[in-house]
Amino acid sequence: MSRGDWARRLPEGVHLKSRDRSGFRLGVAMPVGEDGLWPMRCPEHPEDHFFKVEVTQKPDNEEDSDPEPEDSPLYCPYCGHGANLWDFAPEQHARLMAAATAAAEQYVADALGDMLDKAFGGRRQSSSGPFGISVEVKPGVLPPRRSLPEPGEVEQTRRTMQCQTCEEVVAVYGLAIYCPRCGRLAPVQQFGELIRLHRDGLAALDAVPQEVKRGLMESGVLDANYENTIKDGFGALETFLKARFEAEAPHVSLRDKGSVFQRLGDAADLYREHLGVDLPDLLGTDSWEHLNQAAAMRHILVHNAGIVDVRFLNRLPAWPQQAGQRIQIKKADAAAFVALLERVVAAFG
Repeated sequence: MSRGDWARRLPEGVHLKSRDRSGFRLGVAMPVGEDGLWPMRCPEHPEDHFFKVEVTQKPDNEEDSDPEPEDSPLYCPYCGHGANLWDFAPEQHARLMAAATAAAEQYVADALGDMLDKAFGGRRQSSSGPFGISVEVKPGVLPPRRSLPEPGEVEQTRRTMQCQTCEEVVAVYGLAIYCPRCGRLAPVQQFGELIRLHRDGLAALDAVPQEVKRGLMESGVLDANYENTIKDGFGALETFLKARFEAEAPHVSLRDKGSVFQRLGDAADLYREHLGVDLPDLLGTDSWEHLNQAAAMRHILVHNAGIVDVRFLNRLPAWPQQAGQRIQIKKADAAAFVALLERVVAAFG
């Protein structure tokens, strides 16, 4: 191609959007998967934390009015680490820089050629001066049309979710408790994610071959998993109740309340007094009673090495064990607790 066609020598996937006296703007196509989302990796945990986000691009005829992407922080949905967009998208950034370099190369080649043509009037050769300096102008060799680097293959994400706070779409591989755009999920959505993790974990154990499951049972792994469902699930409930309360009653100080949201009766009093929400009524009498039973089980596991005591039996008189025995949490107990927490999510959702 002849000089003057620099925009037609841009790499495939790059086009000239606009041009004025101050410069020009390029459009660069960024490859995405079948889901239409950009693959990202956390700069803090680049080997493990992969996810995808939706990136909205403006039409060519629409002027930019929002800050550039790198001015807006992005957050890892797994660990919450915050950085700018390009820190999370090194391959896309490399593609963008390659496009800019290729465009600059072609533009400069044309601009330099135009300058030389004007300086020497299109003549191939001229000489002047007492020193006998000879200057020869030849048509330059145009830079080749370059190719852009392509991002590597990305494993298909397992599910897509949308933040209830800012409506950002994110596709993830595991447990996501932070929104990439606003930095946090709505409390009830975060709570639901934690519950989903335990539900899926129990389902995965059901799929384990019987001989493997027998070994896990004999080694105590299954019992430990069921116990963790009670402990972690109740911890997720405590975190949710606290986050929801702080979001809706920011003027109420909890400084001297200690772990008030572990004590369901005290938590219910706070909700009733400051939010006008009656938790036992919202969740139903049976669900509220079962939550209190789970709180007793969690207390024994965390604070008494799992050993049943008189106080526990007073709270749960029908419990089929005696004081001094180690509490036995079965799969049915763990599954029932997960189902109970899902009812809590539905009640608040």
